[in-house]
Amino acid sequence: MKFSELKANARAMIAPHKRALYIASGIIFLLEILFLNLSFRLDMANHEDAANYISYGADLLIYPIILANIAMIARIYQGKSVTPKDSFSNYTSLRSFGKALWAYILPFIYLFLWLLPFIILTIVGAFGFVGILFQDAPDYQIGLGWVILGLVGLPAGILGFIITAVIKGLQYGLTPYILSDDPSISVFHSIKLSKQLMKGNKRKLFGLTLTFLGWFILIPFTLGLILIWIIPYYNATVYEFYNHIKSDKVKNSNDDSEVTQEEMLIEK
Repeated sequence: MKFSELKANARAMIAPHKRALYIASGIIFLLEILFLNLSFRLDMANHEDAANYISYGADLLIYPIILANIAMIARIYQGKSVTPKDSFSNYTSLRSFGKALWAYILPFIYLFLWLLPFIILTIVGAFGFVGILFQDAPDYQIGLGWVILGLVGLPAGILGFIITAVIKGLQYGLTPYILSDDPSISVFHSIKLSKQLMKGNKRKLFGLTLTFLGWFILIPFTLGLILIWIIPYYNATVYEFYNHIKSDKVKNSNDDSEVTQEEMLIEK
């Protein structure tokens, strides 16, 4: 399916529910502004540590609402009604809140572990590059190994970091949509299913995301207000993409004599 068709279908699905979705995304926007303002005020008052804690805490507190916004899209696709208060559904119980936080933290842990070798290579390469810069200084000597690390390790580490971050980010990208589609699935299993669904589809999701680049560029020029419109539109488009590749996966699995447990969960 073409990107234009996915986006058109997404717009058609959310059109009857725009009021509830815009209020829900507006809540995210207002919370982001509130925490940003609080962090800025603390920073200006020379409370940098407190400002950093507020920034980190804001991500943890807002993500359950972001996940709930995606769940609202899933409910619409399932033929259910939605209301603005659904954006706080992950705050209705400690279990829901904890699962939402785990859905934020676990993919980050996996991503960090994948990026760690490149982080180390970049740091070591940076030391080598600094050594090259000061190699003409009196009484300063640098070994050939450090020269190689500086010239090769630093750019290789940076390039590897960027490429791995993009690939793994796309690989885990459907995790919140799978959780929203079937909340009974564990976070660990949803990551596993996301990796399975994204085989051969990472380039497509990357291309789909690029079609929103123009809207993303407008965010600072509208003081972020356009996010109220972009959030449900983008979430619905990615959910449409998820539904499309999920259907293809189920269709292909039906042609096989054996259906794995993961495929049955996707079909569910």
